[in-house]
Amino acid sequence: MSSLSAIPALDNTIGALYLGVMLSMALWGAGTVQMYFYYTTYHARDEIWIKMLVFVVWLFDAIHQGLITYTCYVYLVTEYGNIAYLAVLEKSLMIMVLFTAIICFLVQTFLTTRIWRIVLAQLVTTLVYFGKAIHFTEFGQLLLIKNLTRSINVVNAVADAAIAGALVFLLRRSRTGFRHSESVINRLILFAISTGLLTGLTAIVCLIMNLAFPTTFLYILFYLMTSRLYMNSLLATLNSRKSVRTRFGNSIQSIDTSNDISMDQFRPQPLSINTSVYGSTTGQKVEIGIEIETDTTYDNTVKTDLEGDGMPDFDIESTYPTDLDKHHTIKI
Repeated sequence: MSSLSAIPALDNTIGALYLGVMLSMALWGAGTVQMYFYYTTYHARDEIWIKMLVFVVWLFDAIHQGLITYTCYVYLVTEYGNIAYLAVLEKSLMIMVLFTAIICFLVQTFLTTRIWRIVLAQLVTTLVYFGKAIHFTEFGQLLLIKNLTRSINVVNAVADAAIAGALVFLLRRSRTGFRHSESVINRLILFAISTGLLTGLTAIVCLIMNLAFPTTFLYILFYLMTSRLYMNSLLATLNSRKSVRTRFGNSIQSIDTSNDISMDQFRPQPLSINTSVYGSTTGQKVEIGIEIETDTTYDNTVKTDLEGDGMPDFDIESTYPTDLDKHHTIKI
């Protein structure tokens, strides 16, 4: 009992680790649901490499969740009451860092390749961190590479901001000038910003916690959720394509025609020609009526592919009356 009573407060250390594991488990479950939706919706459409990417990211995230759950189990169950072991750095926690880097690298590379140098820097920085810290046996030793830890968070935040900026640039460049397609592009821009905002803010919070509370696990609480947020970001990007196409179609169908000029006033009117002739034998007057009707149909499908580097097409289709296909009928 005396040893148990001497256990220090664990709220900002093991308690933070426990909360991080639980929140990460919830996000992993949400990502699993998104993966199921993706495969049931896009399994026949997307290329095989995209489907393999989704599975690999999910698998690595599952391994990541297993590693941090095992780490938490060791501290809270296996070594329960062993105060000295609270300072020991579990190897599973360090291996988790490697899987986090791989997941972030895969998702960031998928989202854009225009800023691959920043994304590559994130992976290299984490690999250097992993190589230095894998031999550590105590948490206190992590303070020796605290600057490298902070560099990882900085590079992550910069990469997310650059990805969001690149996507916004590509979307703005694809503007068509049509009012209703502009609204859809604005939604896509907002989605791109919000997707990178969450992961970027998480990296910034990790950095702040590491700077303000370097001897606690508060930064680990947020770092554990990083890979989950990236997995959900990837799946949300893929699964949102159907919704985008639906919204685009609805916006086209709801065009306000109050200020439009009716095309009927430009439609050619039937031309009637009445000709009177006299029969050559009887001299009886015969009238022949010739009526020419012109039917004009509009049939032109404009396909708009809103795509970023490495991203599948949104394949937004809309119909505009631009080409004329005329059919002439002569009635006698």
